[in-house]
Amino acid sequence: TDLPKDSPILPAAEYMVEKGMMQSAPLFKPNDKVTRAQATKVLVAALVKPDELQKITSSSFTDVPAGQWFTSYAEAARLM
Repeated sequence: TDLPKDSPILPAAEYMVEKGMMQSAPLFKPNDKVTRAQATKVLVAALVKPDELQKITSSSFTDVPAGQWFTSYAEAARLM
């Protein structure tokens, strides 16, 4: 990770990676902007089990194409 070992956000970042809410490969990039898809994933991954997300293969949103990494997260957010 690109976070220093003494970073105050390191424990939270590691927890979020462990729970599948975020990825750290290869860099966490804490100063980058977050996209709408990334923010949706973080929120939905905290509330919806992975096996439920795997069942979602398309979205009602016209700007969310089927088969993208964020499709199931976007549709799950809509259904909440």
